[in-house]
Amino acid sequence: MARPHLVTLPYEVRDKIFQEYFRVEGGYVFNSESEKLTTADGQLIDFSLMYTCRSIANDTKHLPFELNNISFSTLFSPELRAWAGRHQLLSHFLCILKVDFICLLQGPKMSPELEEAMEEKFPHMMPGFKNRLESIYHRRFREEPTVRKGSAFRYWELGQGTSEIIKDFGDESIRGWGKNVSMAREAIAFSFRFLGERQYFELADLLNEAFPGWKGSNNQQDLFDLTLDPWDIPSKAVLTRIGSLLRDDVIWRRVKDWHYGVRAKYRFSATAVAIRFFRQLSLEQRRRLRGIKLIEDE
Repeated sequence: MARPHLVTLPYEVRDKIFQEYFRVEGGYVFNSESEKLTTADGQLIDFSLMYTCRSIANDTKHLPFELNNISFSTLFSPELRAWAGRHQLLSHFLCILKVDFICLLQGPKMSPELEEAMEEKFPHMMPGFKNRLESIYHRRFREEPTVRKGSAFRYWELGQGTSEIIKDFGDESIRGWGKNVSMAREAIAFSFRFLGERQYFELADLLNEAFPGWKGSNNQQDLFDLTLDPWDIPSKAVLTRIGSLLRDDVIWRRVKDWHYGVRAKYRFSATAVAIRFFRQLSLEQRRRLRGIKLIEDE
């Protein structure tokens, strides 16, 4: 009697066999160096059954992600440590700079138009967001409303001292907006664009004060579109371009020259690693994901 072929078995039986085949003890682990998924003990994942025939491939294509959690860890890399530091410093500086510009454009009080727009788009952040902006203006700009008196360039100055960078004044400043830092960043970017588009020439003057001979491709528009999210892993080319625009040459030299112990604190988060991986997946593959584990090394 001929032995039954796998594809001729009842679907329920085949499915149990497939599940046992693709389920991996400990789930999958993303290896940041190879940028591939492995087993928990670092071995290659066996997908050979999928390539047996088209029928089996169709029956099993959804199982690897449905049956296995995926673990992502903080990305440490000797090659990328300095670039991770540059990313963090530029990301914080850019956000703080936009806050300074907002304060200088709106003055001591938030305009009714911006307040109304904020109430509509970020109602849960008001009036706290408005009050914080007005408080910053009072503390930093009341006596001398110039860009150089703002927190952004103070951050740049502190960054030239290694001990101050370790404390990371920039991170502390941004977290002061509340627990939801990502939403605060969105609100800051929205407010900056709202005022900048309506006070175009005033912003041009502020830009020239901050960065004489600003090299943005479209002047203010380039700054509106400039973002460095903490959960991103930008390329070296992107960081170089943004660093050049924001004149980070002194800080960048310090970051590159710092000894190992200081630079070792900089890394890309597990969240950033996971997001970069997800962006490589198709929509259908992302829908199959069931369990994600983020291992953040603080």
